[in-house]
Amino acid sequence: MKKAMTTLAMALVAMVALTAAAVAQPEINFGRVSIAGVPASLRTVACGADVNMRIADADGMLIGPPRYGYTVNVNVRNTGTINTAVFVNQILIDGAPAPVTPGSIMVPAGAMVPIKAKIYASPGIHTITIILDNGAAVAETNEANNRCDFTLSVVP
Repeated sequence: MKKAMTTLAMALVAMVALTAAAVAQPEINFGRVSIAGVPASLRTVACGADVNMRIADADGMLIGPPRYGYTVNVNVRNTGTINTAVFVNQILIDGAPAPVTPGSIMVPAGAMVPIKAKIYASPGIHTITIILDNGAAVAETNEANNRCDFTLSVVP
């Protein structure tokens, strides 16, 4: 009887270990998202929100029709139990990609890694879209939390 109980206990431990290994995976999502021009202009962003940035707060400008420079900062978080594979993120302004730095990242389990992109916007309303793991390189249980959209209004 004792041998049967020991065998049963070992089988249960093995099943629990296999189940835990099967669900161990990374889970990426958003930490803090912000936009800034000059240092005093930093604004925290909520997905789905409207953000106003003043022209005077821009940290650069492109000539032509004037476009004002701001930096979108994102902390990419891994709330999963294992490290991610290397993956690429995307930040868009009105559907056009902005160069993201660094170009690809790996996020350890339980950690956050910052990314950023410099965007240029004319006065008016713009849509900013952030897509984590744009190429779906990281298998997750929830892929729906990898996108953040917000409206940027550049005002005088």
